[in-house]
Amino acid sequence: MRLILYYIFAFIIVDLFVSCHHRSISTETSYEDSIIVFYYRGIEFETSASIPCDETKKRFLSFEVDKTRAYEVMVEEKKVISSTIYKRIKNLIDSLQYKSNHSICDTRIFVQADSIGFCIGPSWSNCLCSSTNSDFENNLLLAYLIKWKSGYYNYFSEEILKEDIGVRYYGLPFDYHYTNRYSFMKGQGTMPPFRTISKVIIYPDSVNLSQL
Repeated sequence: MRLILYYIFAFIIVDLFVSCHHRSISTETSYEDSIIVFYYRGIEFETSASIPCDETKKRFLSFEVDKTRAYEVMVEEKKVISSTIYKRIKNLIDSLQYKSNHSICDTRIFVQADSIGFCIGPSWSNCLCSSTNSDFENNLLLAYLIKWKSGYYNYFSEEILKEDIGVRYYGLPFDYHYTNRYSFMKGQGTMPPFRTISKVIIYPDSVNLSQL
């Protein structure tokens, strides 16, 4: 009898250890293996004054806390991309270098990758700066890959994208498809809000989304 109880107790201990270990891996993966991108769908504001990165960050992150803005709505989606391109983006982010001279980046997109938060400027500049408004050396490939893989380009017509420096240099993404920025609200019978914010969480294809 004692032997049976011992085996039952041992089985429970092993099962708990495996279960807890699995949960810790899943939690770690969901936090570390992702890049979060915020942007307004199909809108690139023409402003009389530049929008610094800390303001862009605040606009997007505060929306998650205060969702009472009647003229805006946030849509969250998950995207899985190839591990090769994902690693390329992460490496480009890790290699960002600060500029020795300060200039003004008029920001439009906020990106969060691990502990690094930074912004990307509009199509006519694609400048990069940190969430504390310090300028990074321009990296056109990084800006292009983030806009492409987050779906940002899909909310602009081909005619408008001709003005994007990244598209002019690297070309229109092969999987580009123009999408109406309010398409997610079709059939709801309501007038869409003035602005739609996309919160896109990008994962490598090595991650099992069902475990997140």
